Amino acid sequence: MVWILTATTSSTLSPTDSIAIAGLAGRMGRTLFELANESGLPVSGGTEAPGSPALGEALTIGSASLTPVAEPAMAAQSATVWIDFTRPAATLSALDALRDTGVSRRQCRRCRSGQYPDH
Repeated sequence: MVWILTATTSSTLSPTDSIAIAGLAGRMGRTLFELANESGLPVSGGTEAPGSPALGEALTIGSASLTPVAEPAMAAQSATVWIDFTRPAATLSALDALRDTGVSRRQCRRCRSGQYPDH
C-alpha cells in the first residue's frame, strides 16, 4: 500500500513541492530519493523506524544528502508531500504525527475515500 499526501488534489508534483519519504533508507525510499533528485524535486526529509541502524547515517544520492530521523513530524517540517511505503501501523501513526506539519489537512489519495476523513 502506498500513501501519498500532497498539497493539492493534483497527482503532479511541482518544483515548489518538497518531499518527505517514510522509509528513506529502504529499497523503495532510496529509489524515490534518487528519482526525485534526478527530476529536480527537493526531498527535505525522511524517516526510518526507531532503532534502525540507518538513523543518524547520512544517505547520499547524487548531490543530495539526507539523514533519516525516527519522527515523521520532524522529517516533514519543510515538506508539502509525504510518501509512505512502510507498514500500515507506521503509516497510521505518521498520519497522526503529520497533523501539525506542512502536509497537514492536505489531500491523501486513501483518505479521500472517507476511510480516514479526519486526516
